[in-house]
Amino acid sequence: MSTPPASVSPAPRPVTLPEERVPWREKLAFGIGGILDNFGNAGLKNVANPIFNIVLGVSPALVGLMISISRVWDAFIDPLVGSASDNARTRWGRRKPFVAAGIVGCAVALPLMMFCPAGGSEASRFAWLMTTGLLFYAAYAVFVIPFNALAFEMTSDTHERTRVQAVKTIVAAISGVGIQWIFPLTQNGWLGDPVQSVRIVGLGLGVLYLLIGVVPLVTLKERLFRQATKQAVVPLRTSLPTALRSRPFRLLLLVIVLTHLGLNTVNALGIYVNVYYVHGGDAKAASIVSGWWGTVYLLSTIALTPVIAALSGRIGKRRALLVCLACVLTGSTLKWFLFTPAHPHWQLVIGVLLGPGLSGLWMLVPSMTMDIVDHEELQNGTRSDALYYAISAWVGKCGLALSLFLSGLLLVGLGFDAKLGAQQSATTLFWMRVCFAWLPALTVIVSLITVARFPLTTEKMLEVRAELLRRRQAAANA
Repeated sequence: MSTPPASVSPAPRPVTLPEERVPWREKLAFGIGGILDNFGNAGLKNVANPIFNIVLGVSPALVGLMISISRVWDAFIDPLVGSASDNARTRWGRRKPFVAAGIVGCAVALPLMMFCPAGGSEASRFAWLMTTGLLFYAAYAVFVIPFNALAFEMTSDTHERTRVQAVKTIVAAISGVGIQWIFPLTQNGWLGDPVQSVRIVGLGLGVLYLLIGVVPLVTLKERLFRQATKQAVVPLRTSLPTALRSRPFRLLLLVIVLTHLGLNTVNALGIYVNVYYVHGGDAKAASIVSGWWGTVYLLSTIALTPVIAALSGRIGKRRALLVCLACVLTGSTLKWFLFTPAHPHWQLVIGVLLGPGLSGLWMLVPSMTMDIVDHEELQNGTRSDALYYAISAWVGKCGLALSLFLSGLLLVGLGFDAKLGAQQSATTLFWMRVCFAWLPALTVIVSLITVARFPLTTEKMLEVRAELLRRRQAAANA
């Protein structure tokens, strides 16, 4: 009598151990700190062209150049900060001294940037923006790398990491509602003329940086500090090549670059398409619709991020990321059809797709990076949490800097001239719309192919976690 084939049991679902659960108080504190991360990483670039070009009259090419150089400067500081933080052994820990110094620096440099003189030559205004931009992004690097490295230490559970990032994403999105209204706030006259309004907003942002920064400093703990003190100092010349040899890490870095090049190169075109194509040159009406677009984008992010986190727990991070990228692809394609003068508000539908799609991407990528750090610890026996985050940030910022520089050149290359107002040529508007919709669609398709090849599945990470726990317990008992 033949023996029936053994049934194949399903892959085990990960169970978060009680000691690996992060208290809500700490999740929320990390999320609140993420507000500062969000503004430095995305908020400032989103308001740079409207404020510095439309209000202060600086060429969009020069604004793009300023942001690009500042972000390259920031990017090259990142690995140095990451390595310094990983190897720090101060009485206050490895992360918090850097976080505190970075917050204070940002709170000083940001208002200075907004006090750019409205008069004088364009060269003098560019020099002001360039100097203050370098100061701000140097301070931002000192803050953001150690701050995000704290998340690597909060838990070793693969899905609890995603939940931590989900809280950060939601809180940052809530704050992003306010960021979307910074430019309209400079246009409505409540705070005076546009130039005066920009300066008042800058002072307010500096104060907020200090107040918000206190929360993660006093709440979050460095759980791996004691373990780190037993680890030998690993110089950057050793840890950097080791990290870059990781194939999973390289795949994730490619997704980061593609996302920035595809989306951020054309993001700045959104306000111009709205002003000069959809609204025929009416900047005030366009700013209101853009504000509502951003609000819908962020509200959909807030509402659907928990759904994406839950989906990740059920189908795994890789498949959840593919779903997010599919949403981004659909939203990018719809830009061609829904940014229309006949129905200006149709574009709000796109925010419902791009909000959860992009927030899910930026929630899952850090969580997947944490898994890579565990995998590399299993392979090499050392942890360099801040360095891995710094490298991913470095690559992202270089991609962002290049995309922002290209966006300024793109506006000029397409023939855009602010002096023409609503009289932009039909050719300029057509190609502006083509780039706005179809360039990100192409890069997202390549990202989908890349993510499909990512090897660290949930099952693989369960094996990695179990082996790391066994090693740590053996070391503790030795």
